[in-house]
Amino acid sequence: MKFMRRKDLDAQTRIQIVILALLNCGTYGAMSRLALHYDISRTFLYQMVGTALLYLNMLFSIENSERLSDMNELNHLIVLHSDEGKCSISSISEILDFQDLSPCSTGMISERLKHYGTHLPSTLKSKEPCNVNYLSDEIFANDRPILITLEPKSTTILKMQLASNRCADTWKKHFKELFYNQYHSVGLASDRGKGLTEGYAMLNFL
Repeated sequence: MKFMRRKDLDAQTRIQIVILALLNCGTYGAMSRLALHYDISRTFLYQMVGTALLYLNMLFSIENSERLSDMNELNHLIVLHSDEGKCSISSISEILDFQDLSPCSTGMISERLKHYGTHLPSTLKSKEPCNVNYLSDEIFANDRPILITLEPKSTTILKMQLASNRCADTWKKHFKELFYNQYHSVGLASDRGKGLTEGYAMLNFL
């Protein structure tokens, strides 16, 4: 007999079936009704439930919990060395390896930092209004402009934005977001780029 994977029983549907099976476990006739409703065999249903229980047992085992705790500590060290230690990825890898911590490959560290970076907001927020000088400039990545504004004294990045262009309207929106996040400009330092300075001049609340 040849078995074929049914496309209508995707991962989410299978999870839903297992949840219903576990919720109705011990109820007379529940498994038969569930199998009939989804047009599957009772054998297949019990196989899915057994597999789910096996993985749940592995997920909540003491060994796995300890491993998860170790990974969280490792992630904290990666971020600490990167942000506070200003270490390169290769240096972080060597430090972790010296401490007998693993995994410590440069590829893994790069992926971790990339993952955290995608979850960071592009604009810093302040709980109360701050009057700051803007230090703004443009850099390029694969021919696309990245608009950056710093607080020059602390070199804190207030906003970093990958933009489609560097025209005045784009810079205006850039500065507006800084204003709405409580960073109010008392001056602008830049290389006097046309779009940058025109965008700054277009703001009527400065």
